[in-house]
Amino acid sequence: METYDISRIKQHPYLAAYDGEILGPLAAAPQIETDTKCLDSLIYENGGAEEVSKTLTRNTAKITIKTKNIDTALSFAAKFSRGTDISAADKRKVLSFTPITESSTEKVLTFPAAVLLPDIQYIPAMGADHVATLTFMAYPDADGKLFTFA
Repeated sequence: METYDISRIKQHPYLAAYDGEILGPLAAAPQIETDTKCLDSLIYENGGAEEVSKTLTRNTAKITIKTKNIDTALSFAAKFSRGTDISAADKRKVLSFTPITESSTEKVLTFPAAVLLPDIQYIPAMGADHVATLTFMAYPDADGKLFTFA
């Protein structure tokens, strides 16, 4: 059995940006939860026991970040108004996470079609850094890609 040296995993703080607005510094690593659904195509000649293909029919991600940039978080919250279609194609913006490191070879995680959800949370902390929680929903872009990592 081969062991893996966990110290080889690269861990960097990330600079988060949404539609060009800097969302950092982040108070914690971003949380990314994917939501996928597949359609299974089966051969019915043998009672549907054999799978022919599996097609991805839904591919989204919920991204939650905790930021110390309260001014930007609250300015985003102020833009919401009742009756606005928040998931319209023109509301989808680029959400990116750039590693903060001296190396220029680290990869950037980019969600090209993300929308900010209106459930922004901000609770002032006494004697500690103030933190706001922002939640985004990422959708596939025109090419069907949910994100790029390059």
